Amino acid sequence: MRFLPYWSVVWILRAFFLLGFSVRVEGSHNLRSEGSCILCSNHVSWLDPPLLAATSRRPVHFMAKRELFEVPVLGALLSRILAFPVDRGRGDRRAIKRALQVLGEGECVGMFPEGTRAREGVPRVFLRGAAYLAVRSGAPIIPIGISGSYGFRSRMTIRVGEPIIPSSLGRSGAELGRAVGDLTAEVFEEIEVLSSVQPRG
Repeated sequence: MRFLPYWSVVWILRAFFLLGFSVRVEGSHNLRSEGSCILCSNHVSWLDPPLLAATSRRPVHFMAKRELFEVPVLGALLSRILAFPVDRGRGDRRAIKRALQVLGEGECVGMFPEGTRAREGVPRVFLRGAAYLAVRSGAPIIPIGISGSYGFRSRMTIRVGEPIIPSSLGRSGAELGRAVGDLTAEVFEEIEVLSSVQPRG
């Protein structure tokens, strides 16, 4: 797998999801074809990054927890789809620097603000990293809601919301903190709506 270029892996993933699942994408026009952006989605399964990579028309650099890169096959797959590791539970400056560099080059970063897969009955809590990157870089956040299950031939729905533009760039610690907090809350509410809408048809 290490010799396969990005788009070759993406086409393999598209075939996998086409054969194994029934995937519907709504709001794909909201996915920016150029310019920096941050894809933010709820987290249903470890297959979420490959799924979003397969449905995106442009390369996505995913920020993924470091432990996933230690899993055989999965670690190699993540590297092939441009993922880079982040240490959860602390401010990983190296991961933040990498993400800001990618955004500064006009590319797309993919993140799961929950930081881990959602568990039934456990309230969602969004981390502030995606909003921090958006406020620091000025890149819009594109909220995405994934609903359904990953059982064989089950129906998955991906709903892409309208881009959320950071209202202002924080100049001081207090301003930055308020901007990041407000944006995190806005993204959380939008993803809650997108991931809870009942599928049509």
